[in-house]
Amino acid sequence: MATTKGGFPCPQQHGQGLGFRSSFLRDIFWAVKACSYCGRKNNDEARQCFECGTEFPPPPAAKQEDDPLEALAPESASALSQLDMGFEFVEGFSRPNWGAIAADIKNNIPQTDWSAAWNLMGRQWLKQLAKELGGASSVHKSDNFLCLSDVEPEVTQTLLDFAESMLKLIRSILERFNKNYSRMRQTSPRRLGA
Repeated sequence: MATTKGGFPCPQQHGQGLGFRSSFLRDIFWAVKACSYCGRKNNDEARQCFECGTEFPPPPAAKQEDDPLEALAPESASALSQLDMGFEFVEGFSRPNWGAIAADIKNNIPQTDWSAAWNLMGRQWLKQLAKELGGASSVHKSDNFLCLSDVEPEVTQTLLDFAESMLKLIRSILERFNKNYSRMRQTSPRRLGA
């Protein structure tokens, strides 16, 4: 398989048959940053531009955990702080009773706070796991992911950035598929079972 300068698989090979331009996949699948001096796109891990050598600023450190209760309405925060996670010790680690948690959130938390409530429950579970692993791990977050990690914050941030770029790729492929499928369905309803 051909590789780029950064050692990543060549996006042109992955783009064949998907109907996407290779730059579309490269920009989404591989996190890229443009050089502020020459404009060349470089992979996100590059410390300097491959074209002109301009140094890039260091990446921001992974966001350490903040207080998730701040994102909730006061009555929701109060209800969630009372919630028993129903931890069971399975295969050496605590596992929450997700069914009971889901029912409690659905019955006691306004729907506008559900996302923040699930975020809080995930964080509480990861905190419990961190204790069971010896306390050296910490909870990090991105816009859509939580990560329990005991490595340097920069490494954790790279992992979270990759997860975010994969989520973006999946969403864009599904969106494009949905548009193409809808268009095909309008033009050929008999073939697609409409």
